[in-house]
Amino acid sequence: MEIESLVLGADAKRLRVAHIMKVDGSERATFECVMLHFDSKAGRTAPMPEATQAALKAATAVELPAWAGRGITLDKKP
Repeated sequence: MEIESLVLGADAKRLRVAHIMKVDGSERATFECVMLHFDSKAGRTAPMPEATQAALKAATAVELPAWAGRGITLDKKP
């Protein structure tokens, strides 16, 4: 099993990442999330350091997976 992680996007306060789980080279599961940079001393979100923002922008995937950004729902059954 291997896990591949991708930076899908970032701005001053947010980081969007995806993880892809592969077993024997075949994609088995995906996970996407948005994280907020939080300043625990101030008790609120705050911009990341400039160097961190630059590193995240440089690491952003050039091509996003087709499934990235899709919403999810649970089908209601009668």
